[in-house]
Amino acid sequence: MKKIVLVAFISSLFFLELNAQQQAHLTQYFDNYLYANPAYAGSSGMMNVSGIHREQWVGFEGAPRTSILGFNMPLKYESVGVGANVIRDEIGPTSNTQLQLSASYRLKFDEKNSLSFGLNAGFGLLSSLTSALNSTVENDPSKLTNQQNRFMPNLGAGLLFKRERLFVGISAPKLFQNSLDGSENNLEKRHFFTQIGGVINLDETWKLRPSTQLIFIAGAPINLDISLATIYQERFIFGAMYRLQSAFGVFVQYQINDKFRVSLASDFSTQAIRSYNYGTYEIGLAYDLSLKFHKGQTFRYF
Repeated sequence: MKKIVLVAFISSLFFLELNAQQQAHLTQYFDNYLYANPAYAGSSGMMNVSGIHREQWVGFEGAPRTSILGFNMPLKYESVGVGANVIRDEIGPTSNTQLQLSASYRLKFDEKNSLSFGLNAGFGLLSSLTSALNSTVENDPSKLTNQQNRFMPNLGAGLLFKRERLFVGISAPKLFQNSLDGSENNLEKRHFFTQIGGVINLDETWKLRPSTQLIFIAGAPINLDISLATIYQERFIFGAMYRLQSAFGVFVQYQINDKFRVSLASDFSTQAIRSYNYGTYEIGLAYDLSLKFHKGQTFRYF
C-alpha cells in the first residue's frame, strides 16, 4: 500500500511541478538572497561564496533535491556588484541544471541608505524520462515524451533598498515563460519575490534577525516564509521559520572563524504528507571575505 501511495504521489508531484514550476523553497533562504534577487549582488560589501544542499521529504524515492552554489562580490568601483548561481534541481525522473549570472548597480543616498538595481541572465538544461512515470489513464496525453538537455534561456530583474541593518527587496528572477515540452500547455511560471529583513540589537552580545519572504506565482497559492533568528556574539545563530499552511522548521549556524560559516536546518510539513516522510534537511557552508576597498564589515547578517 505504501508503494502505491508513493508512486501516485511522485506522479502527481511531477505534473504539479510542470504546471507551477516553483523555484525551490529553502529553509535558509536568507543565506543566498541572490538566488531570488540579482540586486543583492555585492550589497554586503564582502565577497561571498556559499553552497547549500536540500533533501526534501526524505524517505520518498524521487523526492525533490536541490543544490545551489553561489558567488557574489562588489567591484572596486563599489557601486557595481557581480554574482553567479549554479543550481541543480531533481524531482522524480526530471532534472534541471541552471546557470544564473547577475550584476547590480547601487545608488547611495547617504552613508546609511542605498538603492540597488539588478539584472540576471542565464539558462537551464531540462532533462526528463517521463515514460518511467505510472499513469492510471491509458495513453495519457499529459505525459510528456523523454527529452535531454532542453535549453531554456531566461532573464530577471530586481530592486533592493538598504538602510544600515534593514533591507527590502522585490524581484522577478525569471521573466521568460519557456515551454517545457514544445507545447503551450506546460510553461515555466513567472515568480515575483518580496523580501524584508533586518537586525535588532538587544545588548552587546545578543541580536535578533527577523526576515520574511513572499512569493507570488500565477495560478498558485501565495507562499509566505517567516523567519526569526537570534545571534549570539556574532558566532552562533539559532532560529525558526514558518511557511504558511505548509511547514515549520529550525536552523542553527556556527561562525567557525571570520570567514567560514556552517549551517544545518530541518523543516517538517504541516500537511498530511508528513506521515509518509522523515522531514526535509539542509546543509550549507559559506565563505565571507572582507575586501580591502570595503573596510569595516567582518560579519554578514544577510
